[in-house]
Formats: sequence, C-alpha cells, structure tokens
Amino acid sequence: MLLCPYLKHRWFFTSASPGDLHTVLDLAKVTDTILFLLDPLEGWDSTGDYCLSCLFAQGLPTYTLAIHGISGLPMKKQIDARKKLSKVVEKRFPDEKLLLLDTQQEAGMLLRHLANQKQRHLAFRDRRAYLFAHAADFVPNEENNLVGTLKISGYVRGQTLNVNNLLHLIGHGDFQMKQIDAPMDPFPLNPRVIKSQKDSGTAMEICAMDAVAHMEEDLKVLMKADPDRQESLQAEVIPDPMDGEQTWPTEEELNEANGQ
Repeated sequence: MLLCPYLKHRWFFTSASPGDLHTVLDLAKVTDTILFLLDPLEGWDSTGDYCLSCLFAQGLPTYTLAIHGISGLPMKKQIDARKKLSKVVEKRFPDEKLLLLDTQQEAGMLLRHLANQKQRHLAFRDRRAYLFAHAADFVPNEENNLVGTLKISGYVRGQTLNVNNLLHLIGHGDFQMKQIDAPMDPFPLNPRVIKSQKDSGTAMEICAMDAVAHMEEDLKVLMKADPDRQESLQAEVIPDPMDGEQTWPTEEELNEANGQ
C-alpha cells in the first residue's frame, strides 16, 4: 500500500501474470485505475492486443498509459520510438497522453496524474458490492481443520454489503457471511505518521505493519447474519420424483366418463 498524504490518496498496486486473461478481467472489475506499461519499442504484442479487446468488451475502467525503459535508448531512437508508439496507441486510445516512467520525478508526476484523474463510470459496478482484499486470514475449526472461518479485509465499493447475502470469492464459489466488522483504518492518511520517520519509504512500511497488528483492536461489529434472513447456499432445485406424477384413472372414473 502506497500512502501519499500530500495528494490525499492511497494506492495498492498489483499485477497479473502475462497471458493470464481471466485474472486480468477479474482485476479490471474491481480496480479503480489500470496502469498500462508499454514496451518502448513495440508497445504491446498480440497477447496484449487480445487482452485489450476483452477489456473493452467487458468494460474498461479508468486507465493510464506509461512507457518504461525508453530513456535507455539513444536520443535518436527515443524520438523514433515515441513516434511509433503514438501510432500504435492511436488505434486503441485516441488522443491519450503517454507518460514516462524512468525517473523518480516522472513517478511523482504519474502519481499526481492518477490522483487527479476523473474516474470512468461502469454500470455493472452499481449492481452489487465489491472489494479487493488486501488481507486475509483463515481460522480453522477445532474439530476439523479443513473447514473454518475466513477473515477478509478490504475497502467496500459499489452497493452496500449485506451480511445476509452470499459472498462470491473468485475461483472458489459462493459462501455465507457470519458478520461484518469495522476495524480501524489500516492505512490512514495521517501526515504525522509519515513525518515521524526520516525515510518516507520506511514510514509507510511501519504504518502498514502497525495497522495489521492492531486490526483486531477497537473492532466494531456492524452486522451479524440472521439465520432466518440469510440467503441459502442451495443453487440448484432438488428433483422431486413425485413431481408431475400421473396416475391411471380407475375403472369407475372410466365408466363415468363414457356415460357422459
């Protein structure tokens, strides 16, 4: 987690393995901004182009384009590389500005750009609550270590999270929730935490560690599941062998029908 009190923002950066399309699409569902790091010579390959097509089809969130490694090229090749990249990017992202990411100053400019960037609206995010978990802890039961309680911590976005609804974990399925807690903010935007250390990087790391260590303290329970209102895990209809059963009419019923 990167804290920046001056810009009043905090960022959690994560990445997907190259070619892992499903992870890329899943991350795009919950991320605020996608940072595309382009190759200084080619921009992106055929795999990247396919991922972009899928992202556009699913719904592309706010994005930023940056080039890493172009400063290592000779000056003449830098100019040629920028012209080539501009043509490549124009097909997918018309009029989009390319940012450089080779120096600390350029990194600071990138963070400022991310902080001031207007967020794009995606309609499917308004339908349900979602979050990107930054911490998870599994507590097994005493009788059986294979089952237990999974504690997930993160910032809820979208709709209000209802404890009686099912929670879907990507790649694992649907689960019932036990309760929703509100711990202290593990990554507070407090300038005093940063100024207390000479090394800002060390200060950010200490702040994160202290937050995780004290996450259980001052815990406020917001909601507990109600068994009478909790959504069932049963997703399929159980077949009833007696459903739609048709019996043969009796002899009396046949005679009565013939008489009419």
